[in-house]
Amino acid sequence: MHTSKQIVICPDSFKGTLPADVAAEIIERAVNDAVPSTKTFAMPIADGGEGTLDCFRRALSGRIIGVQTRNANFRPCNATYLLTPQCAVIESAKAIGLASTEFRNPARTTSYGVGLMMADALKRTKAITLALGGSSTNDAGAGIAAALGAVFYDEKGNPFVPTGGTLINVNSIDISAIPPADVTCMCDVDNPLYGERGAAYVFSPQKGADYAMVKKLDDGLKHFADVIKRDVGSDVSEIPGGGAAGGIAAGLVAFCGAKLKSGIDIMLDLTKFDDLLETASMVVTGEGRLDSQSTGGKAISGIVRRAAAHNVPVIAICGQIEPGFDLEKSGLSLAIATSPFNTPLSPGRNYAKELYDTAYNLFAETLKKQ
Repeated sequence: MHTSKQIVICPDSFKGTLPADVAAEIIERAVNDAVPSTKTFAMPIADGGEGTLDCFRRALSGRIIGVQTRNANFRPCNATYLLTPQCAVIESAKAIGLASTEFRNPARTTSYGVGLMMADALKRTKAITLALGGSSTNDAGAGIAAALGAVFYDEKGNPFVPTGGTLINVNSIDISAIPPADVTCMCDVDNPLYGERGAAYVFSPQKGADYAMVKKLDDGLKHFADVIKRDVGSDVSEIPGGGAAGGIAAGLVAFCGAKLKSGIDIMLDLTKFDDLLETASMVVTGEGRLDSQSTGGKAISGIVRRAAAHNVPVIAICGQIEPGFDLEKSGLSLAIATSPFNTPLSPGRNYAKELYDTAYNLFAETLKKQ
């Protein structure tokens, strides 16, 4: 327990430019250089997207477990997860993320590799926290379920492992061999499984689907939901967030009884963020672009909500701030952009100097006045 007032530094990643842990180190160094007497505590955060495992690894005691698994194209690959006293933390993108996908085709990619990681984790713990961000699949978690022991049959009674493009061929499902587990999914969207706001229409184009494929994928998801309802007894058609990660969220609700929770709330709960707030004088957060989505369930909104309950002000240092962003409505005390003239960040460029200079100048000015 930290007994004196301190500044808690907890940025998300500056997507495509700086990972969260690097951003946290840069801001902490800038604060300490600006006012050396200031006490700081750095805890990079994530809400289920890229870098989630690394953030948990820094914040929680545990050990990294390596596992041989399959990528989204069903080719052998190696991945890791974090085993803690509370649960196993698995980042689905470690196996089936867009960055690790050799060919992008959500009609053919599979979540099977995540299921292999979960099966390995279940040998060591019964509690799994699954980060869903960044998947390249649209199979509604059928691959995961198959890796855990579910069997899917076509109309001729032949077993097969469905992908997004073959969900339409699922005639019956047997999940009796899936082991019991306490699964929680980090989910920061409220999209349903199918329909105009569903997994296929909203997310599959960025995974490689054209319009014709989107329609077929959506038809497959709807059909799959109907079979799940009949054979498993779970109606996943309208679950808020069920469309996350190509429908993995909905599938795990049906097959594993998973709970879907806000990714940032899971992160803040497991890392005991509220305890830090009890002795915090200020919270500094940040991300690549501050916009209306930032205050609608993403990482920054969760931090602001928790901090407000402890009357702790929150400052955001971000790469860019959306023109017209409503600072007062956001709950932030201050928001400042690192990008000159508030221009968008260029993916692949390192903005460490800009972030350091912005944080240094800010705190040299504000903290010395206190």
